[in-house]
Amino acid sequence: MPEGLLAKSNEVLVCTDEIVSLRRSALDELRAMATRSPKKRARICAHKDDAAGVQEMIIMINRASYVCPHRHDNKCESFHLIEGSADIVVFKENGEIEQVIPFSQDGAFFYRLDTPRFHTVVPRSENIIFHEVTNGPFVRNATQYAPFAPVEGSDGVAAYRKNLDRQILHWLSAKH
Repeated sequence: MPEGLLAKSNEVLVCTDEIVSLRRSALDELRAMATRSPKKRARICAHKDDAAGVQEMIIMINRASYVCPHRHDNKCESFHLIEGSADIVVFKENGEIEQVIPFSQDGAFFYRLDTPRFHTVVPRSENIIFHEVTNGPFVRNATQYAPFAPVEGSDGVAAYRKNLDRQILHWLSAKH
């Protein structure tokens, strides 16, 4: 475990130092945690606890992970790409794709959403790593999951992901 990090769970590390500084070895630890995690993702929280007014995280999501489309009331979030590639998908209320943001070294490397819209991250590389910033506090049951998508771990995830991939390709080809 890299110095200055404390395991809060099998998917979450918390920075313990007053001055936060991360080295590449922290990303190696994230990779290992995401590989072992049933959800195939892990994060380092730079903030000390869920009550912090600013929540900053380094997040790794493996290609095998499914992030259920969700939204947050009274929150904004931004992502700054560190490594890898993904599609960030923003949905209309009915589940139709509103926008796809190809997130990569050659595409968009920064994303910000400041209105409550359903969205998800679909990894395209083996792993994607990004820096997320959002306003706190974090309230676990305040996240609203999309009624048009299956919840994580349910039987419909594989079929939904396959269909979503087709919709993303169609949306991107129609826009170019």
